[in-house]
Amino acid sequence: MPTAFPQEAAELRLLATRFDAHRGKLPDLSHPHRQPDLPLLARHFTELGELAAELGRDVRDQHARPVSERSRMHLTHLATAAHAAGEATARLGRAVTQLAFLTDTQPRREHPDLLDARESAQAVIADELAAARVVLDDAANTLHSLAFHSSPPPLTTAAARSRSTVTAGVPRAAVTVMSAGIPAVRAGAIHGLRGR
Repeated sequence: MPTAFPQEAAELRLLATRFDAHRGKLPDLSHPHRQPDLPLLARHFTELGELAAELGRDVRDQHARPVSERSRMHLTHLATAAHAAGEATARLGRAVTQLAFLTDTQPRREHPDLLDARESAQAVIADELAAARVVLDDAANTLHSLAFHSSPPPLTTAAARSRSTVTAGVPRAAVTVMSAGIPAVRAGAIHGLRGR
């Protein structure tokens, strides 16, 4: 049954596409010796941080509204999305830090004292970017699901969505998804939406 707050379903759907877009901006590390572009990654880090801050303000603003003007789980959905954006931002922040270290030490990259540290930095960058991808992917999928259960889209849209949900094969072990708060939404919020 469609929700009594159709604007919330539209908002969740828009948020899901924004998370999808951020995931799509992550650099491809399939080439083992190719480093991400530092200015580009720093800009993406800034954009994700702005999304997290925006969602935090949304939680504050929604809380100020009368309960009758919002669904009983909407604050949870927004807060969970903010948490996921913050988690992905933190992951990118660690990658940017290590990438800056590699940039600073590039002129002395063959120095014996730096070899291990530079190798470790490259591994951290790969791990953090993979973890950020998982967080963004799970957040987008969860928001799409919440939006669908709030106000199902037309069948043609749903069919197209089901054909386009193949995501990059990032090992789930790369990140503890629970840290992004996503399972709490999957386990409880969807049932809360259905129960309205």
